Amino acid sequence: MKRYILLIVFTALVTFCVSLTGFYIKSLVVETDVININPACANNSIVCSGKVELEKTKSIFSQHTCTVKSVNAQEDSMVEEGQVIFEIINLDIENLSHKKSGSDEQSIRKKLPDLSDVDDMQSIYNRLTEPRASNNNLNSSKIQKIRAPISGILSSVHVKEGQPVVPGNLMACIADSSNLQVRLKINETQISELRLGQRANITGVGFKNITYNGSVKNIASQAQQNSDLLGSGVSVDVTVSVDNPDKNIKPGFTAKCEISTLESPNVIIVPYNCVKADDNGKEFVYVCKKRRSEKIYVETGKEFPNGFEIVSGIYKGDKVVANPDFVKDKSIVKIKTVHELSQE
Repeated sequence: MKRYILLIVFTALVTFCVSLTGFYIKSLVVETDVININPACANNSIVCSGKVELEKTKSIFSQHTCTVKSVNAQEDSMVEEGQVIFEIINLDIENLSHKKSGSDEQSIRKKLPDLSDVDDMQSIYNRLTEPRASNNNLNSSKIQKIRAPISGILSSVHVKEGQPVVPGNLMACIADSSNLQVRLKINETQISELRLGQRANITGVGFKNITYNGSVKNIASQAQQNSDLLGSGVSVDVTVSVDNPDKNIKPGFTAKCEISTLESPNVIIVPYNCVKADDNGKEFVYVCKKRRSEKIYVETGKEFPNGFEIVSGIYKGDKVVANPDFVKDKSIVKIKTVHELSQE
């Protein structure tokens, strides 16, 4: 009887010890996600916000001394190539005199006094447009039409009806609505990374769920001082073209540009939180090998938006522990999920 009791007690004790050992071993196992290392092409980028604006603008300048008879289009309106924007009364005596004899020129100059003063130009306009003015005066002054050189938006009008204008004066600007660009202010700390032709992705709240492509088309040759609510700084104006704009993106919208500044092929990248440093500053990661974690010292290189470049220490096919705060060297590891890190 005693033998049976001893056997039962011994069996219970063994079972308890096995269970206790199992629980202890289980407590040593760390469940963790890992990242499968696979070299790929990595991109670095600069993200900055700016304003959408019209890219190509054509200016209309006066060619002669004249007075504006009428303005036939409103500012910010759409105009077509060849559409009449202004009617002017040409007061350019020199051009008129080439077509007249000496006596005719003297006659014209008597009718049109010295034009050295704007007041004289205004008085000539008044004389030529008053009801009793002769048809000869109107003919000699040549009423001319100034037409739009391109189709687009009449972005600005700089003269008004009855205003005297001298040669070279800016009369209006027409912006080509089919070409858009984004104007950015890039901080001086980032400008060295930019090059003409670098590709960009363009997004904005005014055109949600739509991404336009573009490229850096101009980098200003001079920096400028800026000041805002966050303080002052130095920046450089950069313009990014918008490829194939449509009706969804409009001048004046705020846009965010992500410009790809660096492309490196066959780069190993691990997330920032995977890389730790020991007391002497040496960086390391934990790699899963044969169901155990192994502390591997690494050398880091460039920094990308999604992590560090690993120059040496780990290789293709290694599985790096994703949450190393809960892992120690030689820990027993149970892999929950294997992630493929996107290098884009």
